Amino acid sequence: MTSIVNTVRNPFSGQPVGTEIWVALAWCLGILELGYALSVMVYRRCAG
Repeated sequence: MTSIVNTVRNPFSGQPVGTEIWVALAWCLGILELGYALSVMVYRRCAG
């Protein structure tokens, strides 16, 4: 999670983003996949 915060904060403070952006994107995709899987599971349980 720190890499996401640093990636967002660095441009605002005038520093380069660097290679942390790839770690931040991986975290975002992982969180997105987890949220999607959980929402599908809950939907199937409630609609089933």
